[in-house]
Order: sequence, then C-alpha cells, then structure tokens
Amino acid sequence: MRPYTQRVASLFRAAKRHLPRPVGDWLRVRRRDAVRLGTGVDIHEVARQVAVIREEMLGDLEQRTLDLLARQDVVLASYDRRVAALVNRVLDLEERLGGQNPNLLEAVLAPHHGRSSPLAAQARVAFEPNAEERKLLEERIGRHVGVLRDHTPVLDVGGGLPLTVLHAAGVAATGVDGDPVLDLARRPEASAGAVTLVGLIERLELDDVDRLLRGVHRVLRSGGLVVVEASYPTSAGSLARFWRDPARLRPWDASTMEWLIGHAGFTPVDVRAHPGTDADYALIAQRP
Repeated sequence: MRPYTQRVASLFRAAKRHLPRPVGDWLRVRRRDAVRLGTGVDIHEVARQVAVIREEMLGDLEQRTLDLLARQDVVLASYDRRVAALVNRVLDLEERLGGQNPNLLEAVLAPHHGRSSPLAAQARVAFEPNAEERKLLEERIGRHVGVLRDHTPVLDVGGGLPLTVLHAAGVAATGVDGDPVLDLARRPEASAGAVTLVGLIERLELDDVDRLLRGVHRVLRSGGLVVVEASYPTSAGSLARFWRDPARLRPWDASTMEWLIGHAGFTPVDVRAHPGTDADYALIAQRP
C-alpha cells in the first residue's frame, strides 16, 4: 500500500471511532475512492466479482454432484442386475447339480438364459394364444403389412407370429435369436428398415423396456419404423386373461409407451386403438 493510502486508512480508522455514522459512511466512500485512485482497484467491484465467481463455483459444484449421483445410480442399477443374474446362475447350477447334471464344468459352460428357463419355455407353450386369440393377433398385425412393405428388411423382436403374417404377404422379415437385447447389440447399426414388437413389452420391466427400445433405435436406419402391439386390459375378463400368462409382468398404458418411445429417441407417428372393450393398441414410431 502506498504511503498516502496508508495515511487515509489510518485517518479512517481513527475517525470511525469518534464520528457519527453518516460521517463514517461518507469517509468509507472517500476511502474507497482514494484506494481506487491510488491503486486502480474498485473494492466494491472486486467484491461483486468475487461473489459472482463464488455463485458460479457453487452452481458448478452442485451440478457436478448431481451428475455424480446420477452416474452412481446407473452403476448401482447395473450391479443390481449383475448380482441378480449371478444369483439366478447359482440357483440354476444348484438345480443342475442336484442330479440332472453332475458335471460341474458342463454346468458352468452350458448356455444360461435366465432362471428356470426350461419352465419358462414350457409356460410359453402352455399359454400360447388359442386359435381365436391367434386369429385376432394375425388380423392386427396384418393391418401393418402395407406400411412395413415399404420399410424392409423387417426385424421381428420377440413374437414370431409377425413373421408368419409377413412371410405370407411376401414381406422380407427375420427374427431375433435368443435374448432380444443381446441380439440387437450384436447386429450392425442401421441394418433394419422396421422392427415389430408384438406381445413383448408386457414381459419387461422399465429398465429393460428402455434398453430394448435403445437397441431397436440403434439397428434401425434413419426413417425406419418401430411397431409396438400391446395389451392393456380394462375389464375383469381381460385382466384374468392377461394375468393367466405367468411371463407377463405388467401392462403398459399407451400414453406411457408413447413417452418411453420418445425418450428412446423415436418420433411417435400414430397410436391406433384396437376395436373392443379393452384398451389394446398399436403404436408406430419413426427414427429421425
């Protein structure tokens, strides 16, 4: 600090103890002016800039904290799925080592598609749609043939019934092999013109629905379509039919499905309510 600035500061401290408050305020302003003239620094402006920087740093710190918490949630959810898969694997090994397959190496290396996969396969056969329900589904899928014909090749994920309808109509279509999410991850990007999801959404939890839709988004080329056929029971009879299949986890409302489709990067094109007392629907969306 320069000598005259020191003198001003000393006089200010002495006056502050003896002078009335208005005079003290006046001297404070004069001191600020003297410091600005002597050093070129505006104390109040510096204090304001420091406050602004502090707020920016606090905001940045808060945002980084939220980002870290979000990443932590993703990592924890991933670990939860892995732990669940390992638990299922151990239980499956216990079943196999209980007499069906005493060879530990074979048990470890054998393909594993989830807990009690033989039982799940038997349940799928036992609760396949009857002739009447199958005919209804074929009619509903048939309404999309005209649109899908212009977006080949078509990839059917999870159903199988769309393949029958599409092949009968002369539309080039194939199905997935094994787990839909893993199958989609193995396929080249932008390799499909359209994807059909029939009777699959009801069998998945929220995270798996999102993973599936993002996988579909990856394999679809720009302008490609995804067609979702979903059941939404609203009557006692339809609820009973819906829950009779043990593989079904929950129904998805059309508005919820539309939001999930948009969240995965698609643009909803049409939501078609099927005739009848239930709120069954078809949702068509496009990859931009």
